[in-house]
Amino acid sequence: MMEAGENMSYSAKALSAVSGSCGNVVPEVSVIVTLNQGYDAEDLLIAPDISYSTVIDNMVIATVPVDKLELLASSEAVANLTVGRKRDFNMTFARSTAGVNIVQSGTGLPRAFTGKGVVISMYDGGFDPNHVNFAESGKPSSSRVRAMYVYGNSGSTEPTVSASTREEIKKITTDDTKETHGTHVAGIAAGSFRGTSDYGMNGQSYKNSNMPYYGVATDADIVLAAGQLTDTHILAGVTKCIEYAESVKKPVVVNLSLGSIIGPHDGSSALSQGLAKLGSRAIICVASGNDGQYKKAMTLEGGTDDSELVNSAVGLSYGTSTVTKPYTINFWSRDRSVFVMDFVIYNTATKEVEYSLNIPNTKGRGIAIGGTGLGSAYTKDEVFSKAFSATSYIEFYSEVESNNRYCVAVEFLLNNNATNSTLKPGFRFTRKEGQVIYGYIDTPTGQSAGQFKLETGSDWNGLQWDAAAVNNNGTLNDLATGDNILAVGAYTSSPNFTVTAGSNYSYRDATAVNEICSFSSYGHNTVTGEALPHVTAPGSAIVSSINEHKTSYSTNAVSGNTRQNERDNRWGSMQGTSMAAPFVTGVVGLWLEADPSLTIDDVKDIVKTTSVPYTGTDADKLVQSGAGRIDALAGIKEVLARRAASIGTVVADEMQWLVIPTSDGYELAAPGAEGIEAYVYDMQGRCVTSVSAPGSEVSVATSGLMPGVYVLRAQAAGMVHTTKVVVR
Repeated sequence: MMEAGENMSYSAKALSAVSGSCGNVVPEVSVIVTLNQGYDAEDLLIAPDISYSTVIDNMVIATVPVDKLELLASSEAVANLTVGRKRDFNMTFARSTAGVNIVQSGTGLPRAFTGKGVVISMYDGGFDPNHVNFAESGKPSSSRVRAMYVYGNSGSTEPTVSASTREEIKKITTDDTKETHGTHVAGIAAGSFRGTSDYGMNGQSYKNSNMPYYGVATDADIVLAAGQLTDTHILAGVTKCIEYAESVKKPVVVNLSLGSIIGPHDGSSALSQGLAKLGSRAIICVASGNDGQYKKAMTLEGGTDDSELVNSAVGLSYGTSTVTKPYTINFWSRDRSVFVMDFVIYNTATKEVEYSLNIPNTKGRGIAIGGTGLGSAYTKDEVFSKAFSATSYIEFYSEVESNNRYCVAVEFLLNNNATNSTLKPGFRFTRKEGQVIYGYIDTPTGQSAGQFKLETGSDWNGLQWDAAAVNNNGTLNDLATGDNILAVGAYTSSPNFTVTAGSNYSYRDATAVNEICSFSSYGHNTVTGEALPHVTAPGSAIVSSINEHKTSYSTNAVSGNTRQNERDNRWGSMQGTSMAAPFVTGVVGLWLEADPSLTIDDVKDIVKTTSVPYTGTDADKLVQSGAGRIDALAGIKEVLARRAASIGTVVADEMQWLVIPTSDGYELAAPGAEGIEAYVYDMQGRCVTSVSAPGSEVSVATSGLMPGVYVLRAQAAGMVHTTKVVVR
């Protein structure tokens, strides 16, 4: 049976918990209600002061007094209830969704946790290190960026810029005037500015108001690395960041909102191996990738007997007439066994293979086919020339890689010949019995998504399409599959964002609140079978700081601006798992403040224990969600409880108590206790309610008490906590 408030959004529950009246006037809020099947808007009128104005299919915009929120949410007519003003995304909503606001304020906790004493670091690009969002809280001219390393030389892994003093950092403008990704990412993880600004929110424009778009670990030190996005530079930069943290004896969490789908997906690449080692010295968070809505992955398994010559085939979907940059594909065997592979050109009209080229184990040498406009290094073929333009080509390299797995690497730039549109490229595989083949296709920036596809029909000559598994499950960033990595996917905290002029926008592919973002990549480690990502965080329509020195960012897209330190400082919206990963990075920073000794295994276990799980039945979404939506508050409670337990005793110190307001009272926790009692007394000293529990937590209901001031007293194993509470 559904409990009261179960189908209420977090924002609605929070509002209900603090509801009160001013005189005899109870405040009203607008809500968006999703109706259960078989109900209509009239079924919501369960109290005389509830009304509705707009009906859109099974959604109703209603007005309800705050003190009737739980009543309405418990109605059988209501599938979901969300406070309307909270639907628009901003970092305020992202923080509240994951419980970060409570952790930052310290409400009911031993103290506030803001990342103080922790280093937040990352390798990225487009940093604006002097953005006011990276200043100390309340001190716009005092930066928290302690060091910045820029790797601008592709031939060297030594930084071309190494700034570690305030004066050196002030001299830096940006590492890349064409990018703002790093500034945005850093603002999510550790942005702190809350001062006077102009900004847009909830479809309105605000002037000279406190900036709401600050980040998670607002008092953490910040160390930035940027530049060349090669494996070597990334590894060098991450190492530099960790070494800085170690030099100042502070725990560090590293964010990597970068990567590629190309790779073995088993943590065996050199970069993954290097990060796995660094992961024993730092917590490393990696974005899962943004290919989840595309069929960029392929798995062929089950194998066939060679004598049967049953061929499994996959085709390609890509920008067939406007390709200017090459696509990349990797095909991997699970082991060193070589699979039989042919590049084919087939005719969709005749369902015949018109060209076939076998790709043997080239042991690292290349095989290349090209159009008539290319040089003699490319093999020419009549069918290829009919199918594709004169500058089209496809290249193959194959060998058993150092990880002891056979790989065929493919690069292609194929523009269809308009006069022969029925000729299509594909690949045909003949596998030994039990052999497994994985495929991944990478899309170049600015091109249409490259995907695997299956042709329909069963009467093809020489091709069997139905034996191939083409899917979204497997679209992971290869870096997310490594050891000692926390892989992060994305969910929607709100699909909308507002620019400073007050206009409200949403992304075309936005999903519903608390739903997994369609772009969020997922899959498994192909050797261990581990499902990834580990956890999800807000990643849709995220507003954060942007690089003032990026020349191409439209002023019409700015969601916030403030004039500080004799310069403009701007905020804008982006989306992706690139935004979700730094959110988790910031949350882990809060946890590290509470316990600097946390390891990656500790963090993974806390995430698994405390996240809000996906409760649906969709098998893909179950993988895509990982442990669920990260919960910073539940996580830090778990951190404190484990730390207290590790000490081996319960200290009689009020600072060990956790008191969390709930919709009908309070939740109390005494980390490490094996029994807890709680009592509520009125101001005449009479006990009006009491409760006990055998563990370390107990819930105290106060919603049934008369309005007034009460004393809440709790005790456990010698610890006593007393506080005044107000019941409204």
